[in-house]
Amino acid sequence: MDWIEDHLRLSILSLGFIVCGVLALFGLYAAAIFPLWLSLGIIYNSIRHPESEVSLQQDGRDRNRKQLKEQFLDCLRKGGIKPQDEEQFECLDENPIRFIYHPMLYGSTEKKLRRIVEESLPIFKAIRVDVEQLPPNDDGYFGYEIIYYTETEITTLTAMKVLFNDMKEKPTRERIPIGRYATGETAYMTLDGVVSGMLSGQSRSGKSAATSSFIAMLSQLKNERLIVCSNKIMDFKAYESRAELHDDPIDILNVVNALNREAERRKAYCLLHGLKKIEGFSEELPHITLIIDEYAILRASVIEDPDGKKPRKIGDEIDRAVFVAASRNAAYGMSIFLITQRFMSGLVDTTTRSLLTSNLLGFSSGDARSDEMLFDTRADEAPSCEIPISSKGVGYIFCEGYMNKPRLFKAAYIDEKTEKRIVEETKHLRPKDTTYEKAERLPLQARGR
Repeated sequence: MDWIEDHLRLSILSLGFIVCGVLALFGLYAAAIFPLWLSLGIIYNSIRHPESEVSLQQDGRDRNRKQLKEQFLDCLRKGGIKPQDEEQFECLDENPIRFIYHPMLYGSTEKKLRRIVEESLPIFKAIRVDVEQLPPNDDGYFGYEIIYYTETEITTLTAMKVLFNDMKEKPTRERIPIGRYATGETAYMTLDGVVSGMLSGQSRSGKSAATSSFIAMLSQLKNERLIVCSNKIMDFKAYESRAELHDDPIDILNVVNALNREAERRKAYCLLHGLKKIEGFSEELPHITLIIDEYAILRASVIEDPDGKKPRKIGDEIDRAVFVAASRNAAYGMSIFLITQRFMSGLVDTTTRSLLTSNLLGFSSGDARSDEMLFDTRADEAPSCEIPISSKGVGYIFCEGYMNKPRLFKAAYIDEKTEKRIVEETKHLRPKDTTYEKAERLPLQARGR
């Protein structure tokens, strides 16, 4: 029995030594390959990390911009312009393709540059190109901004979701956020010394979204008297605590005539104080913005005469009053915006249209004539046929003082809940209403009845 016990103890002891040896060897092996596994893990996590993915995407964009820059430099050389090493030249965006170029050799460069960029449209698969002159840089050289609008720009804008709450910049009269360009930059309108503006667009094209965002931005301005006139006044019911709302044609005529009389009072104020125009606004002397929606319908309205005589063309009277306001009231702190589906010469007087081109916004559903949307003088620069039916909220914006030609943009969308919040926060900014002389209310009827 003692012999068996001795052998059993020896077997157990040997097995223990073997197990301990295996564990020791495995531990040494694990310790040896641990740095390798750690390195592989770090590399794997770095590749999968979102910041690294963004970095890789940025590297790809940088390479693409470098390639675009080389392509354009090659176009310049073939066109007869030899860029100098000291010149500043950068490709800033890919969609649209945007270059900033400060040539050292001035003079005939601009003429050559415009010819070259027109000839290079097929190379960049662009549908049009703009060349805008820039002020001198730090070295005193004038520059140019060259923008190629590619076929993919409209696709990019259509896919973008631009919400009112995304427009973080607070509005001022000089810069009123209204949407975004394909590059992500903010698109602005302005009330800074301009006459006013026009917004056109067919139903379901984005016109209403742009109008609502514009009114919401104006509501946030201090010393701003906001007047909205529309036959569809319920669309603006949310702003009744902040803006003056009118829908009756007689009331609208009274409003415009009252504003023209207010302009006379402000003219006297300027003469008394030696001012060329009113620049500072207060609660007693607010800036006034008049927005007339569905202007073409209002322009065509008539009212019946109770004596049975010829119907009164109230639309014509409103049009004449708007013309007077547009021709002079900007100097006295008043702006007018006309909104309708199309601005044909038969509905809006040509002279009136020419006075209201400081801000232009145009939307299309794909079947509108370009000259009806952005007027004859700008049709070639912003043809509406470029915007397909599926591109909701995509249009052209032109803002005098900020751009030489219209640019494609996506209007910001504001929901009803946000509208109510904006009004609740800004209703205390509403100036005191003016009492208008009320004409006799007469029934409205359509032309031709």
